[in-house]
Amino acid sequence: KAVERSGSVKKACEMVGISYSKGWTIIHGVENELGLKIVERQQGGAGGGKASLTVHGEQVLEFYETYHDRVARAADEIFEELCKKSGLF
Repeated sequence: KAVERSGSVKKACEMVGISYSKGWTIIHGVENELGLKIVERQQGGAGGGKASLTVHGEQVLEFYETYHDRVARAADEIFEELCKKSGLF
């Protein structure tokens, strides 16, 4: 998400508080695991390069956000159910 917002892997890493090398390690790890390129990089001159998500990167991001939201909702429902059954809360 930060790559898409900033247009730069370096700026994205700064936004989320990780090192540039850690950011690329994560990106390459995901790409290797999925067998898909998720970030497209254009090298630049004096002003620096650009980065953006590929179509696959956008799909992976959408999948993850949907998954994350559904897991969070399910966890909330389970917590509420257990709280009611336990009588503790």
